[in-house]
Amino acid sequence: MKVRKSKIVVSSILACFGFSLIGATFASWGVNDNAGSFTINISVSKKVVEQGYYLTFASDEYSAVAESAIKLNGDSSNKAFISNITISDGSEARFYYYDGYTKDKAASPIELVLGAEHGFASVGVDNSTITFDTERSGNLFSLYLNNDDELYIDDETYRDYDGYYIVYQEDDFAFETSNKLDSHDSGDNVASGSFALQANKGFKIQHFYGLRGIISTPNKQGANYAHFTNSSYEDELMNMKEAGTYKFMVSRNDSKVYIANEALSSQNGYYIVYSSSNYDYRSGLKMTDGGSSNLATATANITSGTTIKIVHVDAVNDSVGEPYEQGDEGKAYLSTPAGSTVMTFTESGEYNFYLNNEGKIYTTSSSYMTIYLNPGVWDVQDVNELFYAWVWQDGQGGRFVEMTASSQHSGYYEMTVQDAEHNMIFCRCSTAPTSGDDLNNTSIVWNKTADLNCNSNNCFTINGWSYGNWSTI
Repeated sequence: MKVRKSKIVVSSILACFGFSLIGATFASWGVNDNAGSFTINISVSKKVVEQGYYLTFASDEYSAVAESAIKLNGDSSNKAFISNITISDGSEARFYYYDGYTKDKAASPIELVLGAEHGFASVGVDNSTITFDTERSGNLFSLYLNNDDELYIDDETYRDYDGYYIVYQEDDFAFETSNKLDSHDSGDNVASGSFALQANKGFKIQHFYGLRGIISTPNKQGANYAHFTNSSYEDELMNMKEAGTYKFMVSRNDSKVYIANEALSSQNGYYIVYSSSNYDYRSGLKMTDGGSSNLATATANITSGTTIKIVHVDAVNDSVGEPYEQGDEGKAYLSTPAGSTVMTFTESGEYNFYLNNEGKIYTTSSSYMTIYLNPGVWDVQDVNELFYAWVWQDGQGGRFVEMTASSQHSGYYEMTVQDAEHNMIFCRCSTAPTSGDDLNNTSIVWNKTADLNCNSNNCFTINGWSYGNWSTI
């Protein structure tokens, strides 16, 4: 019998055995009547790569069948991910998706972007080639390609190193010789820690993103601290004036650095600070508790020309408040008026300071005294009278001193005179008198008392148009 040859389609048969027609060779077949049998010769290609996403490397021509290729898993959040793999420094890699039937590699790599800044990886201009530029060969990395083709790479070796660190200038701000602050998930601060620091040892505080392999720009100083030298508000490089153990806090609100020193709690309080020491409280005079009437009091020897302020100091947090206002007006030894936040003295002497509960500063002096006048009947409504006193020392000439409304005693007027000027005549005037001759000028001095001596009293009350009585307030 003659042998016949033909071509057949065997897709249905091949499918039964799990083969694909892709790359298959159609076979010739024949029938031998004498033998009663036939033969089919078939050449097919089976699956060579399992379906899925692969991380492939340039060193093996991005082949998914190379030993270096890594198959990744997927979940609802990520197209592909892999954990704890080692990637060599300088490696170039791409992601490919394989359908399971292509003989070697997919047609083109996955285009992607880095989902966050990384210190050890970058994506090339082709948007697909990832270059690992790191000295961390041997570290463990985890890669996540999310559903938006954003690639995140975590350095698992440094996962626990993520946080804020004090890095030191003498060590070129190296991470290896730094001090780590404790991290906080809630509260006022994202991180804090207490450390013993040397004086004048420059340092910065920076956030090391361990997973990302990057170090942030330094956090700025959050206040003008007296403990710091050669640095001020919002500086990045800081120095401590004195050695000690300090608590550092990175604010959750503004990311700035604040400090505290619990050992300095005894230094908290109100201080007289001097212009000659740049108002540094550590060179100033700490005031004592003022009881129920005042916030604080103090006695200090002041030389002529001295300028001071009074401030509240929170030494623990190294915070100095705004200066308080002068409440005194018309003091003979002060050249600054009421409302000033500085006080300048024109006479040397021992002075008493009172910071009252309203935050106003008042002074007295062992060399000066404050005399008060209760004008009584002299205080005529709708008349703009002025109150003056003619004062003098025994055996010497006198001078006029204006009496101004007292801020401490409502309805009273006051003046400050030297202790020796204990002789005085109180006057109700139309205008300011200029000399002793005006005492007898009734157009200027409307009313006056007789010659008086205050002795140990400090307040005179007018009971009639020319007389009154002494008392003490």
